[in-house]
Amino acid sequence: MPLDFLPRSSRFSCAPSPLRQPFISLRFKLMLGFALVSGLVFIGLYGWLYSKALNRVREGLKRDMVNTLDGAIAGIDSAEFSQLSQLPAPQGEPVPSSNSLYQHHQQWLIRIHNVEPRANPYTLIKGAKPFIKTSRKSKVENRNPKGVFPNG
Repeated sequence: MPLDFLPRSSRFSCAPSPLRQPFISLRFKLMLGFALVSGLVFIGLYGWLYSKALNRVREGLKRDMVNTLDGAIAGIDSAEFSQLSQLPAPQGEPVPSSNSLYQHHQQWLIRIHNVEPRANPYTLIKGAKPFIKTSRKSKVENRNPKGVFPNG
């Protein structure tokens, strides 16, 4: 016999009750909001300062490299360099070390290195194939063959 005549109470029903939201105080919400906002501000400030410092360093390095290159180019005699690049390498030697043009050019490369120790000047001449260059070793490299020119 069904019990339809009894009033139904929601307290005893089998239907799931709605879940209550956990209580979060206003103080906690304000502290969390302040922490998130201040964290984002500090991250933004760090990124901005980092990019400014990095750009300043890059500009300084670029200026130093351009000044060193301009000074190096100014001291090279193009006629002598053209004659030097046309010289064949002597048998058994990678460079024409007994040639006065070569000696003069190497002295200039050493002078560049003495003025700017971070600069490692070297001479390249065009090779037989495109983008392949033949290196004429400098005296700077010959003084310290390990590490001065890792690609040379």
